[in-house]
Amino acid sequence: MRQSIKMWNVLGSAAGAALLLASCSPSPAAPAAKPTDVPSKVAPTVIVSATASSNRTQDTAKLDEYYQKAKASGQLSIVHYGPGPEYAPMAEVFKQHYPDVQIEMLNLRGTETFQRLSAEAASGRHIANVVSGGATSLFAMEQQGFLDTWEGPPNAADLPDTVPPSIGVRWAITLNVFGVLANTNLVPSDKIPSGRQDLLDPFWKGKGKLLFEDPRAGGPGVDWMTIAYADLGQDYLDKLKGQEPTFVRDRDAAPAQIARGEYSMFVPVGVTQDIFEMEKSAPVKIVWLSDGGTPEGMSSIGIIKDAPNQDAAKLWASWWVSEEGQRTISQRVLVYPALNGAPPPPGWPSVQEINPHRRTAEQIANTNFYGDIFNNTFFK
Repeated sequence: MRQSIKMWNVLGSAAGAALLLASCSPSPAAPAAKPTDVPSKVAPTVIVSATASSNRTQDTAKLDEYYQKAKASGQLSIVHYGPGPEYAPMAEVFKQHYPDVQIEMLNLRGTETFQRLSAEAASGRHIANVVSGGATSLFAMEQQGFLDTWEGPPNAADLPDTVPPSIGVRWAITLNVFGVLANTNLVPSDKIPSGRQDLLDPFWKGKGKLLFEDPRAGGPGVDWMTIAYADLGQDYLDKLKGQEPTFVRDRDAAPAQIARGEYSMFVPVGVTQDIFEMEKSAPVKIVWLSDGGTPEGMSSIGIIKDAPNQDAAKLWASWWVSEEGQRTISQRVLVYPALNGAPPPPGWPSVQEINPHRRTAEQIANTNFYGDIFNNTFFK
């Protein structure tokens, strides 16, 4: 495949090649079938009514067991690769119960995390003992053998299955949904889209109208395009190209570009509290494409193989998916939690209302196949 469209091309190292092999190449013994062009819809995620853990007392006792073992060994340090600064409340609440544990969370993207873990594994000098991130990143780390197999959090049965599936290595912690962000000064109310076909309206044709995240760079951009291709086919992508969209890799800067009126709409936008706050102070509006145009990603957590302080790591990872940890994610971090039955952040729509769609395990494993399609469609 052409080097320019590799999702992990930015690594520029042997670690990058290993990640591509791990996350995208089929096993020699059982080669993966080439994905077909036949549209295949992904069922929306449904969160069922809230139920308590089947044995909350037993769950709490297991966490305390990890804590006591960590205290007895004197190994009480956590270095967690992945979380951004918005996750600071997780450490604050956790330490109310387990005050002796020292926690350091480093805000790293998937490529940066992979580089570090690759170097640490090669040298045998591990720094981090916990890692979290998106589906593609964690799947690649699992395939590369960076993550440890263990008994898992005590309430693992209450969590949704990870995609791609994992046995004893990764557990879901958050659901990440991605809408679109429109500038209300530039987009009349009758042109606000409700579905993906609306983006083909002549109104959206021309430079300065549609701003997309580059699907070759990984992240929600590849989710959105992959699901659109699976649902609507190559013809839809060709018509979308005819609208003359602009592509950007700096997803964090894009919302401000919409607010300033540099573009009319950004697709897709990660919905966070900052974006909801932006709605109050700038001429922007969060839009949900409820026809399946709202991609959903799942972040998961794992323990790093051969890393120090394993009992403390198991305690920390288990607490993240506990009822209290998931409630903290929902109510204080303001991200959709993964635990079945957990409520959305205050004032946010339910997952059922958004009707998000998620890439399948096959689509994730064949990210470079889809990258070729998008590269040939939009950048040739």
